[in-house]
Amino acid sequence: MKNKLTVISLLVIVICFIVAMGLFLWNRAYPDIPTCFDNSPDLQSYRSTPSAKTTTDFMKTPQISVANIENLVELHSFETPDNHVSTLAISSDNTFVVTSYTNQSPKIFDLESGGTTPVSDVKSVESIAISPDNKLLAFYNYEGNIALWDIPRRTLIASWDVGHTSNTNTVQFSSKGDLIFSSGKSVYLCNFASKKNQKLFDNISQARLADIIFNSRQNNLVYSTTGDNDSGGRAEIGIWNFDSPDNRQSFDLNKSNTLINAIAVSLDGRRIASVSTDDSVNFIDTQTGMILPTIAIKNSSSPTNNDYDIALNMDGSLMVIGNRPDVGYRTKGEKGHLAFWDVNKRSLIQTIDAHAQEITSLIFDTTGNLIISGSLDGTVKVWGIKSP
Repeated sequence: MKNKLTVISLLVIVICFIVAMGLFLWNRAYPDIPTCFDNSPDLQSYRSTPSAKTTTDFMKTPQISVANIENLVELHSFETPDNHVSTLAISSDNTFVVTSYTNQSPKIFDLESGGTTPVSDVKSVESIAISPDNKLLAFYNYEGNIALWDIPRRTLIASWDVGHTSNTNTVQFSSKGDLIFSSGKSVYLCNFASKKNQKLFDNISQARLADIIFNSRQNNLVYSTTGDNDSGGRAEIGIWNFDSPDNRQSFDLNKSNTLINAIAVSLDGRRIASVSTDDSVNFIDTQTGMILPTIAIKNSSSPTNNDYDIALNMDGSLMVIGNRPDVGYRTKGEKGHLAFWDVNKRSLIQTIDAHAQEITSLIFDTTGNLIISGSLDGTVKVWGIKSP
């Protein structure tokens, strides 16, 4: 009996030691980040609110839907030869598109004049965000540096080394104009007035954060975890709400060893979609909290590719799938295809050859009138519905 107690005591000590070491290594690898932009000028004046909507020719096109998608045409194209588009964003007033490249500084494309503005002092961008008033750009690069760029003055105003990188470095603006960013397995909000960070949440599972989207309609963050072999976790979708931060929702997609390529939120905020390397798309109804039936998409945008990007229209009834290149922006020798799906009927409507090479970024604008796609071939295209 005494020997058994001794063995149990030793096991308890060993377990406690392992847990303590795990916590130590976690805190060392993913320390809290109390402040942001310490050595930068006053950022209070850059804290913004949504700007008034203006009417542009691009906003006069009809809202894209299942009923009219077959009338989709290319409205505008921007080309940067010998460069790969890595990510892009569009302003809330549909007047300009911001594009980053793998080996060049980002560019601002004016949709009305067709002019181009290079973004100086910024490179290797992984994520782009545009402030609610369309006057400030935030860039998060692969090395873990966040840069703020003043659009009217065309100048870099602040730069901050976060300290360590995530597997996915994501930056967003909140509805109040503060900065939301990921670091390690945590998500923070940088308050421009105080330059203090508020940790919004930690990823409580073992899986790595894969993607984060700020849903302004419902004032929440939608995120995904990878579920791949390296992270040892499961593929999940999570919702964290600013208005009720203690009531985080998590949806287990019942997928192991599966990589979630991308997530999308419908523009009305009511539907979430995630596309995975198992050639399937999962949907979540944010109103009911229900996981909706899966759609198998194999061969819809590519006969061989299982790396995808995804976008949803205003009400989530139309899904767009683009075929991505291989890891490291290596081409798979395919054209860039866009596949359009009727989500409610779970059926493919049409597939078009959109670019000479694979799709690297795919979004809807905030009105649901435009689709913007970027490609490995260096082109950015703006799509809309042909007027009658």
